[in-house]
Amino acid sequence: MPLTYDATQRLSRTGKSLYAVLELKKGAETADIKKAYRKLALQYHPDKNPDNPLAAEIFKEINTAHAILTDPTKKKIYDRHGSLGLYLYDHFGEEGVRFYFIVNSCWFKVLAQQESPTLSPLDTLKKEESSPVSTLTQI
Repeated sequence: MPLTYDATQRLSRTGKSLYAVLELKKGAETADIKKAYRKLALQYHPDKNPDNPLAAEIFKEINTAHAILTDPTKKKIYDRHGSLGLYLYDHFGEEGVRFYFIVNSCWFKVLAQQESPTLSPLDTLKKEESSPVSTLTQI
């Protein structure tokens, strides 16, 4: 599995925001993201903390957060849809993300139900009686 998948899932399960990893408020500017990344990367770099395996894990999370938040497309998707949006983007692209959230919106479900109303059992029987297959079997 790609590194971004693991990091996305881990962040999703812990509920930890990518902004929180970099100790920023949501919607921070690119310059602020780079500044926070540099500060934290120096602090948790494995070369500066050779005996601390936790520092290496934190460093990986910092790198993942930086990679996502400095990419304009991924940042837009993350800000709008969170880690699920990133997962969908990694597997299906930007159009796949848009399609997924349109299909799962409540408005789409309401419109889809209006287009194809459910048939009652009586309507189903009437359709079966009028079908050419049933007339052939009756003959």
